[in-house]
Amino acid sequence: MGLKPLPLNLSGFSCGKENAMNDFLKNLRSSQKERSHGSGRSSQDSYGNPEKRAAYDRRSQQKKSMVQGSEDFFKRAEETLAGIQVLLQGMNETMGRLADARERRADVEEKKLALLEALLPLTLDALKSVVEAPTPAVNSPENGEKKNGLSGVGRDAPVLKKLSGEEKKEIVKNIRTLRKLGHTYDQIAEHLEKNRVPTFSNKGKWHAQTIHRLCRIP
Repeated sequence: MGLKPLPLNLSGFSCGKENAMNDFLKNLRSSQKERSHGSGRSSQDSYGNPEKRAAYDRRSQQKKSMVQGSEDFFKRAEETLAGIQVLLQGMNETMGRLADARERRADVEEKKLALLEALLPLTLDALKSVVEAPTPAVNSPENGEKKNGLSGVGRDAPVLKKLSGEEKKEIVKNIRTLRKLGHTYDQIAEHLEKNRVPTFSNKGKWHAQTIHRLCRIP
């Protein structure tokens, strides 16, 4: 007895194979789209995103501003230090000139003082010789009347006499006392004239210049 071939239903197999192929192609296209979309988004994120680009630009600008600000600060600081150095140098030169001027002035004052010290004894000796010099005899009205045989009774003529050394010292002492009390040379001379104190030469009147010379005598 011979075998009969089994009837094969290939329609189901063909449909399954076709469905599998369609799914594969669908998945392949999907993956390609995702890769393409991801690549484009990455490129857009890297180069085309306005917000990130603006943020990057701001950071870059801030860095440039900070660098520029630092450079300007150090430049100004350097200029300021240079100005201070010039100012200090000028002050040192000025102080040096002032010190030299003070030293020269001190030398001049010292020379003047030495000259005065050398001349003072000579001046005082000359004043003493003038003050203590004997006064020449003066003919008084009384002496003239006696020579003429006239009496001096009833006359109000002053009698001139030579002052002694003690009397002169007493007058000088009184003059210095008045000077210490604050009287001027003119006031002292007027006081002596008012009290009829005779001058050392028994001539003339008391003057401020004479009082001044007597006050300088040691």
